[in-house]
Amino acid sequence: MTSVKWNLFWLHFSSSIFDFNLTVLTAPFMVLPKFAGFPIGVFGRFLGFGVPIQMYFVLTIAAFVGISILGVFENRYDRILLDSESLKKSTRFILYFINFSMAITFFIPSLIVLPEQENAVEIVLKSLPTHEFSYYEPLYVFAIQLVPAHSLIIITSLIIEFEILYFAFRISQYLRKENYRISKNTRLLQRKFFVAVSIQITVPIFLILFPICHIAYGFLMNYHNQILNNLFIFITANYGFSSSILLLFIHKPYRQVIIFCSNSNVVSTIPHSNVVF
Repeated sequence: MTSVKWNLFWLHFSSSIFDFNLTVLTAPFMVLPKFAGFPIGVFGRFLGFGVPIQMYFVLTIAAFVGISILGVFENRYDRILLDSESLKKSTRFILYFINFSMAITFFIPSLIVLPEQENAVEIVLKSLPTHEFSYYEPLYVFAIQLVPAHSLIIITSLIIEFEILYFAFRISQYLRKENYRISKNTRLLQRKFFVAVSIQITVPIFLILFPICHIAYGFLMNYHNQILNNLFIFITANYGFSSSILLLFIHKPYRQVIIFCSNSNVVSTIPHSNVVF
């Protein structure tokens, strides 16, 4: 586990920042299925950040979460497959350089083609059945309709998702095979850890699938329900929290440390193994 601890730390850190951003720093109020909304968080109310900058920050952090998930699976791929198919250092550098470059730049084209706000807001408000929220904060419209510049958001998401699925599939495929180069105990540890990491990552993602399905349905049917919008933003904002809870339940060392710290009067021994898995 030593080899993957920094990848897990980066995943936990980026997920926590993502949650904190959606709930405190930016706190977006989204008016779906329109590409419109306004932030009500610290960045806008107290620091004076513009809405486009805040939206850029939200989506960039979300991309970093995806790359951190990729990092965990790529690390397992590199350690489990050993020298047979593991990536070279130069290849890994290129892989992460491309991914981080996409994460930093994929939303910039959409910022360049932002619509003129006065007319765009008028069009959006006319298309909504109710817009009482517009009396409290000025609405900001990111797009009236999809244009080629927005396709980079979808392309970046699909590339990162494909990479994650590729490494996860190759690891699961390799772990199902018999391997006489390592002991059965080590192989069992590798399988248990891979399953634990997969559960920690996939369960929160399944929670986010509900908001994604709602958004997709809203776009296809032009359906607006602000109560559901707010509920699903709340669910998405708890991605890091649910991932952290699963981290404590699934990984025994973390759970033992929490128990030890919560009861300092009890002497607890946490086993340590030098086996690399």
